[in-house]
Amino acid sequence: IASASLRGARGNSGVILSQIFRGFHQSVGEQEELDVKTFSDAMLNGAKLAYKAVMRPVEGTILTVVRESTEQADAYLNENPEAALVDYMDTLCAAAKVSLDHTPELLPVLKEARVVDSGGSGLLCVFEGFRAYLHGNPVRSEKEGGQKTSGTAVQESGYCVEFIVNLSERGAVQYNDDKVRSVLEKLGNELTLIRDDNTVKVRINTRLPGDVLNQGQRYGEFEEVQVYGLSKPARPSIFEIRKEAPETKEEKEYGIITVAAGEGLKKLFTDYRADVVVSGGQTMNPSTEDF
Repeated sequence: IASASLRGARGNSGVILSQIFRGFHQSVGEQEELDVKTFSDAMLNGAKLAYKAVMRPVEGTILTVVRESTEQADAYLNENPEAALVDYMDTLCAAAKVSLDHTPELLPVLKEARVVDSGGSGLLCVFEGFRAYLHGNPVRSEKEGGQKTSGTAVQESGYCVEFIVNLSERGAVQYNDDKVRSVLEKLGNELTLIRDDNTVKVRINTRLPGDVLNQGQRYGEFEEVQVYGLSKPARPSIFEIRKEAPETKEEKEYGIITVAAGEGLKKLFTDYRADVVVSGGQTMNPSTEDF
C-alpha cells in the first residue's frame, strides 16, 4: 500500500499519505497480528515519518490531522489499557474530525475560502474506512454490488467500447462536452469521457456499440477503436499511454523533467533542452509514477 500510494500520488497530500503507510509498515515489520498498542505505535510512527518527508511542514494540513489524532488516540489507550481496537479507532476518527474542523484556524487561506484542508479530509475518509470494517460494515468496491449506474443497464452480454477521435475543424467547433456526455449516458454506463486539445477519448459499457461509435464519428476521424464483449476477458485499454522508446542519448549526470500541457509548450521546453516533458498541468497533476 505504501509503495502503490506513493507511485499514484498526484500532490503533496498523496505523497504524505504514502509516508504514513510507510511509517506504519516500518513499525510493524513482518508481524501478522497486532495488539491495540502496537497498532497505535505504528500510527504514531506513520505521523512521525510523514513530518520528516516534508522539508517545511505546514500546520493546518493533513500533517496536523494525522499528528493530533494519533497522539490523542494513543493518550486514550494509555488511560484505558483494556480498550479494544474498535474503541481506539472510534477515538482516532473523532479526534481526526476535531483536528480537521480546526484546520482553517491554522491556515489563513483555508479560513478565507471557508473550507477545511482537503488532504486532512481525505485522511479522515481512510480512517473511517478502517472504522467501518471494525463495526462490521466494510467498504465494498462498486463492482462487488450496489453499484449505481446511469442510463441503460448493461449486463455480461453487453460490450465495452473504447475509441479515440481526432476532432475535425468543424467537429472542434461543434463539440460540447456536456452534450456528448448526456447522449452517451443514455446509451450505456461506466462512461469515461476525456478531451485533450483536439483529441477525445471515450470508454463505455453498452448494448449498442454501433450507436456509440456513430456519436464519436460525428466529430472527426477515429484514431483507434476497440470493441469487445463484456463476457470476454478484459483487454488492455487503448487509453494507456503509449510510451515511445526514448531516443538514445549520451548519458549525463543530470536530466531535466518538466510538466506541460499541449504540444506548443512541450516543444518550447524541448527547445530549452528539457530531456523529458510529462503531459499535465493544473487540475491534471501527473502521478509520482509518471515522473
